[in-house]
This record gives sequence, structure tokens and C-alpha cells, in this order.
Amino acid sequence: MWISQYADNGWIQPLDQFIAADSDTDVGDFLPEVLYSLSTWRNQMWTLPVGAYAQGVIYRPDLLEMVGLAAPPKNPEDAGDWTWEKYFEYVRALHGVTMGDTEHFGSVIVGAQPVPIVHMFTQLGASYGARWFEQFPEAPWDFTPLINSDANVAALEAYKELYDLSPPESINYVWFDAGTRFSQGDIGMFFWWTPYYYLVKNNGYMTGEPSIIKDSYDTAILPTLEPGGDNVVSLGGWSLGMPRTVQNEDEAWQFIKWATSSEGQKAMALVPDFGFQFSDFSRRSNYEDPELQAIYPYLETQLHGMALGNGKIARPPSPIYTSLEGVYGLQLSRVLSGEASAKEALDTTNVLFDNILRGNQQIPYLLDSYNDTLENTRALIAKLAS
Repeated sequence: MWISQYADNGWIQPLDQFIAADSDTDVGDFLPEVLYSLSTWRNQMWTLPVGAYAQGVIYRPDLLEMVGLAAPPKNPEDAGDWTWEKYFEYVRALHGVTMGDTEHFGSVIVGAQPVPIVHMFTQLGASYGARWFEQFPEAPWDFTPLINSDANVAALEAYKELYDLSPPESINYVWFDAGTRFSQGDIGMFFWWTPYYYLVKNNGYMTGEPSIIKDSYDTAILPTLEPGGDNVVSLGGWSLGMPRTVQNEDEAWQFIKWATSSEGQKAMALVPDFGFQFSDFSRRSNYEDPELQAIYPYLETQLHGMALGNGKIARPPSPIYTSLEGVYGLQLSRVLSGEASAKEALDTTNVLFDNILRGNQQIPYLLDSYNDTLENTRALIAKLAS
């Protein structure tokens, strides 16, 4: 979501010439959805992804069996009626369940503002059909905010219910807190970034101490709003770019190329420390690698999430994203704390978005737009691969 800021301000340089001149890059092996979400801006490739995240569901199968619920699906073909309504039925059923001496919360959320809460909530908003702006990333760009849409209000009301079914202290949880709380063995089900598919195996963030649920958790795809409906999966992660001021251009490119290569990614995945702690692949070949599938058995489910990924919808890289995110997170937190209703908070957010966007000359948008679609990223990949 920072790509526009880094590119438009000239902090980094495009990588197109390096990719096109170096067949070893194998740019066609990258998942188009990942490059679209993390690396492209105005029909140029500015970075290459070193760690790509989708979002999915993590749950306790032993608890589901205890309350008589079927396992959620691992792929869209089996999704059936796996909707957000069904998801909430599961979370409510798991809330308060006691196994042994442990009473369980139905879920856990990320509540810390301004940034962490935005990362989790916007997945729910995207699944509910919410959009940030009147028209973006499709052209012509119109950054008139739509944050207080009916879809987003419904999503925020649902998020507040998830908080009510979570540990009260999760209003202060950042990214890692939610994942590691699941590791403590008192959470039934939650959705979050796919790195937590492996991070929950540790009792704490990469402690090396196995968690008590290491062998009693599983993963599933995100629900849809309606049975058989489409989904928008939030996609993020980290990518490597090259500064405009780089002193050793060739060495920089060789490092980027290696770290994001299939071989480089596999080398990181095979490091045994902390029980194997890297499966954030951006290349299809890594997902299809039998050796990696044996270590990370959820790769097929993770790949389904990646294939539905659209970071430019969930957290759109508008040129002043950082300012908007700060406002957004504060207002979301007010709902969890009971200071405001979902409608009140999002109405306020919409006004503040409008003020910020107008003050930064984004409304009306007078610069050239680009029709930033996944199809155009596929065309760019084909061009660079040829």
C-alpha cells in the first residue's frame, strides 16, 4: 500500500529493465495477484515480493468435533454454505466451551490502533463488498471516499461482535499478539495473515518453544458473504526494491533476484530453526514443490487465498494511504471501546478522509489515471517475460 508513495516520490526506481534483460528472473513464475498487489504501479514493476501474505482461517478441530461442527473447507470447490454468517455461528458455538481446565474464547481480534486494526478489519470489509473510493484502481480515478457505505457499516458491526467473543485485552493486540494468543490454547477460531499458519506452532512469536496446540490446529479458506459468492482476499507482505540513489546497482539487482527466486525462497523455507518458519511464497513453483508441501501441509489452502488476493481493493495504495490509515484505525478503535456506533465512526472517518484527500489535491483528481487492473498486470508480466 506504500508503492505509490515510493514510486511517485522517486525514492525507488522501476525494475522493468533488469527483469526484461535477465531471463533468470523467471517473472512468469510469480503469482500475478501477488505482483499486482505488492509490486506494480502505473504499468511498471517497482519491487519483487520476498514474502507474500494472504488471509485465511485458523481453528481448533478438536473443539469443533466437541461441539458437533464439521470442519470448514480448504478450497473454494468445497465451500458450499461457508459464509460469514456460518463463520459467526461457529465462533459463537465455540465461545465458552471448556476442554479440560481451559475455557475458550470463540475468537481473537487485532484491536490496536492506528495501523494493526486496519489490517484485520479491512479483510472483513473487503469480503462484505466495501470499497474505499468511488473509483480506484480502475480508471478514471475518483478518490471520493465510500468508507461509510452500508457494506462497511455491516462489516464493522460484525467486527465489534468478534471483539465481544474475544479476550477483552485484544483491544490492545497488535499483529503478533493475536496469533500468539491462539498459540496459548484458549481460542477457537480466527482469521488472519497466512504467516500465522506456521507462527502458531510456537509458544510466542518465534520463541522456539512449541505451543500446546502445535498438533491440534488446522486451516481453511475465508468465508464468502453469500453461498457460492465471490471473495476479495486481502493480500500484503514485503517486497524488495532498489533506491534511486543505489551505489552498486548490479549487486543490488543480484540480491533482489536471488532472495525472490524460487531457489532463494525454498532455502529460507528449509531453515529448521523454530520448527520451519517461512512459507510466504510468491511463486507458484514453491507451492507445487513436494518437499515444501510435506513441511507445510497447508500450502494448497494458502494458494487458494493467494489466487483471490487483491491488495488494491482491501488496502488501496492511494498516494496518501498512510494518512488515511491513521484516521481509519482510530475510528475503528472507538467502536470496539463503545465510544461510537459503527455508523457514527464511519461517518466521521468519511468526513476526515474527504478533508485529507481534498487538502492533498486528490479530490478532484486532475493527474493522469491508469487502469490498474489484474489483467493489465498479467500483460506486463507477459511483456517482461518475453
